[in-house]
Amino acid sequence: MDEGFLKKGSKIGRDGYGHYCPHPETWQRLESHGDSSVAEYIYSDSEIRTINHGYMAQIRRKAEELVIRHPNLEEEVTAYIHNQEQECELIENEITGAFWIIRRK
Repeated sequence: MDEGFLKKGSKIGRDGYGHYCPHPETWQRLESHGDSSVAEYIYSDSEIRTINHGYMAQIRRKAEELVIRHPNLEEEVTAYIHNQEQECELIENEITGAFWIIRRK
């Protein structure tokens, strides 16, 4: 499972991020129904930045192609790119990425 947990203890107010919690609580939630963790990999901050920058490069390239084909969508596409940039910033600053292997009960 590729997910993450809060770097700091406070909740994130942005829609879609309210479920993130600190590492110990994340583990508790993962194991609360009898499943067990087999392995954990915690991404470094530089790995997260590299992943996000790669995603943003692809998004920008596809957005440019879309605007060329549909110039009337430029405002919406620009807004989407801005939203994705904010999301990447939030992820890089507020969330520690992690990959867990979970054994179902």
